[in-house]
Amino acid sequence: MVYSQSRLSPKFYSINARVGNDTSYMQFSVGYHDFEKFIGDYKNRITILHSYKQAKVSLVRASYKIAAHEFSIDSNIVFVDIVRSATPEAGTDYFNTAFNRINMVRDQFPTLNGIDQKVLIKEQRFDTTNIDLLNRSFKTTLASTATSQHATTIATIIAGAGNSSDKTEGVVSHALIGSSDFENLLPDTDDVFTSGNIHLENHSYGVDIENYYGNEAAAYDQQVYTNPTILHVFSVGNSGGSQPASGTYQNLSYANLSGNFKQAKNIITVTSVDTSFIVNVRNSKGPAYDGRLKPELTAFGQDGTSDAAAIATGICALLQERYVALYEKFPTVAEIKSILIASADDIGQDGIDFSSGYGSINAIRALSLLDKGNFISVNVNKGDVKTLPIDVPSSTHKLVVAVTWIDPPAVQNSSVALVNDIDAILSDGTNNFSPWVLSTKPLADSLDAKAERRPDHINTVEYFSIDDPVAGSYQLTITAPDIATSQSVTMAYWFEEEKSFAWNYPTHNDKLEANQKTSLLWNVQHVQTGTLSLQLNNGDWKTVKEDIDLLSNFHWLPPDTLSWARLKMKIDELEFVSDSFLISPKPSLTVAFDCDAQFALSWKAIPGTDAYDIYTMGNQYLQLFTSVSDTTITLPKSTNYYFTIVPKSNTLTGLKSETINYTNQGALCYINLFDAQRYEDDRITLQLTLSSKLYVDKVIIYKILARDTTQFVGESSDNFVLNNTWYDKNLVGGEMQYFAEVILSSGVHIKSDVQSVFIEQKGKAMLFPNPVYDDELSILSEGEGLHVVIIDLLGNVIMSKSLTSTLDKIDTSALTPGLYILELLRDSRLLDSKKFLKL
Repeated sequence: MVYSQSRLSPKFYSINARVGNDTSYMQFSVGYHDFEKFIGDYKNRITILHSYKQAKVSLVRASYKIAAHEFSIDSNIVFVDIVRSATPEAGTDYFNTAFNRINMVRDQFPTLNGIDQKVLIKEQRFDTTNIDLLNRSFKTTLASTATSQHATTIATIIAGAGNSSDKTEGVVSHALIGSSDFENLLPDTDDVFTSGNIHLENHSYGVDIENYYGNEAAAYDQQVYTNPTILHVFSVGNSGGSQPASGTYQNLSYANLSGNFKQAKNIITVTSVDTSFIVNVRNSKGPAYDGRLKPELTAFGQDGTSDAAAIATGICALLQERYVALYEKFPTVAEIKSILIASADDIGQDGIDFSSGYGSINAIRALSLLDKGNFISVNVNKGDVKTLPIDVPSSTHKLVVAVTWIDPPAVQNSSVALVNDIDAILSDGTNNFSPWVLSTKPLADSLDAKAERRPDHINTVEYFSIDDPVAGSYQLTITAPDIATSQSVTMAYWFEEEKSFAWNYPTHNDKLEANQKTSLLWNVQHVQTGTLSLQLNNGDWKTVKEDIDLLSNFHWLPPDTLSWARLKMKIDELEFVSDSFLISPKPSLTVAFDCDAQFALSWKAIPGTDAYDIYTMGNQYLQLFTSVSDTTITLPKSTNYYFTIVPKSNTLTGLKSETINYTNQGALCYINLFDAQRYEDDRITLQLTLSSKLYVDKVIIYKILARDTTQFVGESSDNFVLNNTWYDKNLVGGEMQYFAEVILSSGVHIKSDVQSVFIEQKGKAMLFPNPVYDDELSILSEGEGLHVVIIDLLGNVIMSKSLTSTLDKIDTSALTPGLYILELLRDSRLLDSKKFLKL
């Protein structure tokens, strides 16, 4: 069979492409020229599942035969692809807001928190009852019917309220979030965004490696081109260990983006680094199928690129919120993209690369660039020459310029996706600087090579950087010698100041957990070493470590204390002191008891604390409930289930505990467990586990005798522990019963359930259950050496069995319902006879 290369995706040529035979029904995405003609030509033979008409693409269900034999020769059809199921791309509940300087945003922009911003998350539904997302979701008709932990994690990274922990405060903790199902890989329709005033969508999922410009890529480019304020943020993928099976970069460990939608030009793709600040080898790498630089940006993501995309999405929401406050309108995708790229930190090898893109997102720099107005957009027509001035101040260590535009969609399966080729040159009046461009040759050494300055004719970003630029007037000249349409172009620039050293983490608002290793962050521009010192509560400075390599990562273990602290880095004779920040132990909150009318919370005392604030859940966020100076509190039952505590002194407020739902901590009304077992032949072991010693005066164990009288077995009063054991050696044949009683200082008595232990009697058989409900009859006797027979009412022996232990069992499934007699025998001598009923 011969397929048309221009209309069928590479999947049709894969040996794994065909599933079943030609009549197998599958899902396809189909691009066409005329929707009505497409529907008319295939009426009643295909099912339209979803259409994105602006890009003339539909998701359909059809037989493989129709797709391979008819779509492939239909002049109305542009491109056909086999649809894959999306899967989340790894995620973890741990995320770090320091690496991308979100902590500095909270310090310097304290009112910026995503309020009134809406973020759509395209995958499965997140848990709207999660206390970090409670009452902050908006409904769409697109939400999946399935809820996943991954979606909940992504939603929390973006917009978590921080209710359950200090570590679950998302980037925009006051934003509203909605859900859209990733079962449809095409863009959500434009009216979903426009009618809902939504301008941002997160995509932390992927499919197989797809090294071509397919229907989804074209559709996303079309949507953003038509609606330039709709920003899509994608994870780059976790397929770094795989190689593309087709395309220019076939069989290389590059160009392994997980989905052709990530090949789009007008989106942002994000890779991740972990706590070592290194891009994981599992992360997908660029270039795009046609050599474009992918991914564009990097963010922190401990377990994968899903987390990184979520952090990037949150930062984009911060930029959108700030832009709206400054300009009373939403920014374009080109503006956001240029601002993020121009302000990014260079990581990995020097300059841009196919692993980390244009650099790591620096949230505080991006917002500072926005506030300073260091960006401008201009319209360019074919043949135009536009000149934009940049005044470079003195003491500038580095100048970075990013030129971006929203490009029209290319035709599916085009060899090059770029449509409008914009050219830019940066000049200081004497020297001209071309943009940095990476080699696109399909060779590993070439793709690893450093960027060179030369014209760029494939990317929608023209990227410039100049180290130690001479102060003065610079000009960026933009030309468009051959573009199809009028094009808006955005230029953003960043001046990195000459600084020997600057602290980034911790800042004044940061709270570091005591005795937990953390990464310190700073900016440094030269190879040098320094000496780190620590000061607690304005006391003496004490050396932490000497000869620290300031260009390497440094992990520090804060001392086990509750105090204000400062760090100092000494470089030669210069000293750089951090803001004051807090070191705090993290309290652990437990449930002391959970009784019918009240319950109690308890925690270990934290030295240096005057009081503890107790918070419970409000409508969306934690709210102060009360304050106590003790380490316990007893509360009446109510509809408030969630609680956390925060240690306080006159001068500081520490880290809060993990928020707990007191009803699911496993604590009961003092008695968590009371058990009676015969582990040895000569005694009964009695075990009692208490949830708390709070208000407990005494614990007593009783044995129930005949006529409901009780006998004292043992007690615990002074210095008793939560787990207690007693023994009873006075064994009596038959059923022995025990219970525990907890006596509180208030005089209240709390009794356990009665526990029974059956003791064999000489020459006797005890049967249970009787009647027999579940085809198994237990026999308690002296055991070994004895024999039992079962006789029906007519005197017939139905079953016989030799006993091997004091507690033996007989399978009665073969017995018909009725009354039976069990005889206990020793050497054919009758010892005992019992009746039982089989139901």
